[in-house]
Amino acid sequence: MTKKTIQPAELELQILQVLWRRGPCTVREVLESINGDKVRAYTTILSTMQVMERKKLLRRKGTVSGAILYASRVDKQHVIGSALRQMLLSIFGGRPLAVVQHLLSEELVDANEIAEIRKMLDEHEHQETSELKNAAGRSKRGIAESDTSRPNQKMAGNARQTKSKRGGKR
Repeated sequence: MTKKTIQPAELELQILQVLWRRGPCTVREVLESINGDKVRAYTTILSTMQVMERKKLLRRKGTVSGAILYASRVDKQHVIGSALRQMLLSIFGGRPLAVVQHLLSEELVDANEIAEIRKMLDEHEHQETSELKNAAGRSKRGIAESDTSRPNQKMAGNARQTKSKRGGKR
């Protein structure tokens, strides 16, 4: 089963980031925590959070001094994955290599991050190699098991052929 693609708008994403970082918050707490160069009105945050609740991105978690607490209903990793897949397809033509080339050419990655990326790639490669070996082992065992059952099937088939050649029951 594939998960539904979630594409929050920029302000919705900023609100989700506050809730992921801080946990359940009131509208005022979100307003005070949003990072950005644009000043937002309380009513803008309130109406956006109400729309997000209708879109099933947020849920009410109770009240504090009469103010509603909102919490995220969506997993951060799922939202990040959806956004990255969308960007990969729409901007980079579905080519992960193009993303890496762009990051490196824009000098957005420092030497420490490159070392971490190499480590992650090595771990990923090791994990894939292990999974392939395990799958190959299961495959070989499956072939060996099916080979041992084939003589019995052949003998049963031979017995049926013998009966039919003799004209049926005996």
